[in-house]
Amino acid sequence: MQQKYYRMTIAGCERDLPLCPLNDNMMIAAFVIFGDPELTTACADALLKKAPEYDYLITAEAKGIPLVHEMARLAGNQRYMLARKSPKLYMTGVTEVNVRSITTDHPQKLYLDTADANMMKGKKILIVDDVVSLGDSLHALEELVKAAGGEICGRMTILAEGNAKNRDDLIYLDELPLFDKNGNVILSISRNDGNLMNHSEYEYDEYGNKTLETGYDENGNIGYQFKFEYKYDKYGNMTLAIYYDRDGNVETKTEYTNPRFTYRPQEEE
Repeated sequence: MQQKYYRMTIAGCERDLPLCPLNDNMMIAAFVIFGDPELTTACADALLKKAPEYDYLITAEAKGIPLVHEMARLAGNQRYMLARKSPKLYMTGVTEVNVRSITTDHPQKLYLDTADANMMKGKKILIVDDVVSLGDSLHALEELVKAAGGEICGRMTILAEGNAKNRDDLIYLDELPLFDKNGNVILSISRNDGNLMNHSEYEYDEYGNKTLETGYDENGNIGYQFKFEYKYDKYGNMTLAIYYDRDGNVETKTEYTNPRFTYRPQEEE
C-alpha cells in the first residue's frame, strides 16, 4: 500500500505528515519534532508569543521534550519540569499517575521527581505538549501538577488533533484532523470505540487543492456537498476560486487581483 501524507504549514514550516493506521477505521497523521530543529524552534517561539504568565513549564516524556526544552531556552534558559515514564535513580521520591495516549497501545504511568514537585508548590505551571488529542496525557499532567500543589495557569500544544480543537482551555497553533481508513479527513470520532460519526470526506486535484467536500451525518446521509474549482496563472498562482453547492449552483466566486500562491506537491521521482 502506497504511503499517504497530509501536508501542513505549521509555524511557517511546511511539512508532509505520514498517515498511520490507528485501528481498522481510522488513521492519524504522525507529527514528530524529534530531529527537526527548524520546526521545533519555530513552534516554540510561536507558542511563547501566546503563553500566559507562568513560573515553570512541564511536559511528559517523550515527544514533548524538544518543545519544552526550546521554549525554556528561548525564554531565557529557564528551568522546566519533566514527567518521566519510569522512576529514575536520581529521583529523591516520586509522585505517579496513570495515563493512556492515542499513540500507545497500553496504559502507562507518569512519574514526577519529588524535588521538582517541591519547586512547583504554589507556583504557576504551564503545561505543554506537541499534540493533544483525546486529552488523556494532558489530564495526567494536570493531576501531577495538582498533586505537587502547583497552580495550572494554562495548557498549550502545537497541534489540536480531532475534537481537541473544541476545547476552550487549550491554546494551540493549528488543528490536526483525523482520517478514515482511506486517508480522507474526518471531523470527529466516537471516544468509546473509534467509529466514525459526523464526518467529512475530501477529494483533491493533482496539485493537492481540494475539489470536493462532502459532509455526512451519523447515519451516513449527505448533509452538505460543495465542489471547488480553481484557476491559475502560468506561474502557478491562484487567480480564481469558485465554490458550488451540491446542485451545481455557484455559492461564492473569488478573484485574486494579487495572485494567491498555492503550494504544489513535489513530483514523485
